[in-house]
Amino acid sequence: MSRSKFIALAAMTLDGRIARKAGEFTNWTSAEDKAQLHRELDSADAIVVGRTTYTTAREALSKRRCIIFTRSTIVCKEENDLVTYLNPAVVGVEQFCKEKNYSRVAVLGGTETYTYFF
Repeated sequence: MSRSKFIALAAMTLDGRIARKAGEFTNWTSAEDKAQLHRELDSADAIVVGRTTYTTAREALSKRRCIIFTRSTIVCKEENDLVTYLNPAVVGVEQFCKEKNYSRVAVLGGTETYTYFF
């Protein structure tokens, strides 16, 4: 098993904001940005998002394999084939992805999720 490659994807303003307010669904990027985002997501084995981001974009992410960062689970809870809740303070997402043989993982945020990877 090789290491997973994590790719951070973010639409942000020039001053570094990824949303205007909490719970905002990003709909203010260009059509080209959205097309690029979908190409990147289509090539990913899984997507990592924070709980709030997942809740905000649940419908848009419903057909994709998602790893949702949350503090409300003790370790890892696989809800179904597409949804896994993971507490990154307890279970390393890198090890989880390696065990699942995910070679390419997209990171979609929010802020705490990006901070975890940086």
